[in-house]
Amino acid sequence: MSTKPFKDSEAHEVTQQIFQDEKLLKGMQTFLPAELYDYLLKAKDEVHSIFDFQSKLTYPLLIGIQKMSISERTTSGIENISNTNKQLFISNHRDIVLDSSFLNTVFHENQIETCEVAIGSNLVKNPITDAIFRINRSFIVHREGNPRELYQHSLDLSNYIFNIIYNNNASVWIAQREGRAKDGNDRTQTGLIKMLTMSKKGDLVEHLKSLRITPVAITYEFDPCDLLKTQEFIAKQENPNFSKTFQQDLQNMLLGISGQKGRVHFHFDKPLDEELEVLNDIKKPKEQLNKIAELIDHSIHRNFQLHEINYVAHDLLNQNSTFANKYSTTDFEKYQAVFNEKINSFDKNNQVDARNYLLGIYANPVVNQKASK
Repeated sequence: MSTKPFKDSEAHEVTQQIFQDEKLLKGMQTFLPAELYDYLLKAKDEVHSIFDFQSKLTYPLLIGIQKMSISERTTSGIENISNTNKQLFISNHRDIVLDSSFLNTVFHENQIETCEVAIGSNLVKNPITDAIFRINRSFIVHREGNPRELYQHSLDLSNYIFNIIYNNNASVWIAQREGRAKDGNDRTQTGLIKMLTMSKKGDLVEHLKSLRITPVAITYEFDPCDLLKTQEFIAKQENPNFSKTFQQDLQNMLLGISGQKGRVHFHFDKPLDEELEVLNDIKKPKEQLNKIAELIDHSIHRNFQLHEINYVAHDLLNQNSTFANKYSTTDFEKYQAVFNEKINSFDKNNQVDARNYLLGIYANPVVNQKASK
């Protein structure tokens, strides 16, 4: 199985193969409005390039999803995206599919070339999901193997990302961590930064500047998977060896797509440039990696768009009224009832842990933003 995006010459044939999958068609017919489903069936025959697939199929599908599950989608910092120099977009990771999908939707709407997307190998367990991701300009990040194999995968990934950006072939999106930040605490893994440095040939700062690292803060007002994430947390508390199956990953994907997300916002910060000069004063490699992660985190935390539910969750979790000026009494009562209903779905012996985790999903961004000022 290839790990790179499909080429234009492969787009038509792959599209036809995707639309021959009966399970996929049945799912689309059940999930999508009839008008959109009929449109996609006709438009599939007009696909002769990757751009065709994304503009004629993916974009209308995402707009359909937006109408069903998003009350408002906004963007800021679009002036920080270059149409001439490619960039490495690093964002917080909340939704398995939609983070990168709507990122590319923003680009499409602003006449900016869509970027290539890093996707974990755990999400491509069958040929159809593999084809759908790769025709949408995704490349596969391998997460399985022995230590030697994982090292080689990281080196190959680092070289791939560097070469595609340095040669100005495409911008790249990658999440700040492996897997979603399920507790709402967005933190960049130093392992990701270390991977990006593996392809450097000379000075670290100049290497990182050449990648044009651009932090992106993605905000979903509501997390459709908040209950599933809390259930997974409790399951791991009871069984440390608990691991989701592909079917459970699929359930998370589908709920993330169809569930109500409220207001959604994308903020693009300026590429890290002068900020990286501080690395010249840091001698220990581990501390350098930590500093780079800190710079990305600071940007994401500062630019995360907080909503009433975040402040209510913070005050409920801490049993105070620190942010009472950020929400009304009606907001407080409404969200308290929503949280209580979900918490009460757990066994009584797990409700305290479930409460703390569930509220933390919404409260942690408040804590992080306060610390970033």
